[in-house]
Amino acid sequence: MSSTLNRFLGVASIEAVPLGKNELVVVPPGPTLAELAAEINADYSDLTALALTAVEKALAIGKRLNVANDRLSHGEWTGYVTSNFPFTLRWGQQCRRLANHEPEVRQELERLRSIGSHLSLAKAFKLLDGLNPRPKVKRKKPKA
Repeated sequence: MSSTLNRFLGVASIEAVPLGKNELVVVPPGPTLAELAAEINADYSDLTALALTAVEKALAIGKRLNVANDRLSHGEWTGYVTSNFPFTLRWGQQCRRLANHEPEVRQELERLRSIGSHLSLAKAFKLLDGLNPRPKVKRKKPKA
């Protein structure tokens, strides 16, 4: 396409695709490399924020599940989780473990932030496997 037409349309270059005899369709150019870089950086920033938010939300869910568990009688936990939430019992247990190890999880979050990385939810759950288990608190059964 001619440089005059490109200047008229206000673009650096335009691709013309021939359809038939004496017919052309003007195809506008795609995004520039700078525009692509800006879009990629924006998506990456959103992704990083979501990864951090996921661990924070899982910690909050775990804390609330721990409170709920304290209010339930022995044997009611499984039914409570399966009837009230869309997640699996195992996922709920993992969130509770995150909450029980909150200081260690937050320390790892900060360590990774300091080097420009993040802690995914899957990695947070995996982190729990390497931690020493906390002793279970024995609850006294209420007397009837």
